Amino acid sequence: MPASRNRTIAAFILTLMALQVAALAEPAPTPQSTAAPTTPASYAATPKPQHEPSYTKGIVYATRTSSQPSTEPETDPTSDKPIELKLDLALPARAEGDTSLRPCVVVIHGGGWAAGQREDVELFAKFFASRDGGGHVAASVSYRLAPQHAWPAQIIDCADAVRYLRNHASEYGID
Repeated sequence: MPASRNRTIAAFILTLMALQVAALAEPAPTPQSTAAPTTPASYAATPKPQHEPSYTKGIVYATRTSSQPSTEPETDPTSDKPIELKLDLALPARAEGDTSLRPCVVVIHGGGWAAGQREDVELFAKFFASRDGGGHVAASVSYRLAPQHAWPAQIIDCADAVRYLRNHASEYGID
């Protein structure tokens, strides 16, 4: 099977999974009540629960040069530019004054270390940070892709993301 077809099938499966997660995150419809309708004024006065996690994109967790490690000779004269490795962070909504520490889930996109991007798993990270997903801190990470960067560059990048999160645990409320 050609690699492009495999990627298409994988992208389709991930899309279906993301839609399923999104459906789980939606509140269940409430049954129609026979009680008197709520007036707009009383509805506005009712406090609305805060379920949406905050989502921060593009936090730089490490910087690499393109020569760390690479299987292809660099022919571009601008190749000495540093590569910024970034993560996106979903923080659960908290009640006012809540300072409890939360577990952290690191979401690593698929693609066999050769394809994909952290934005592909944004819905998963948001789900884990939602109340329905357990209210975890969730981070989706980017890493250098093969074949431009030889193994074990990818796992080293993921380990550095975990190291960054551990070093900044108190800042992000991570247990």
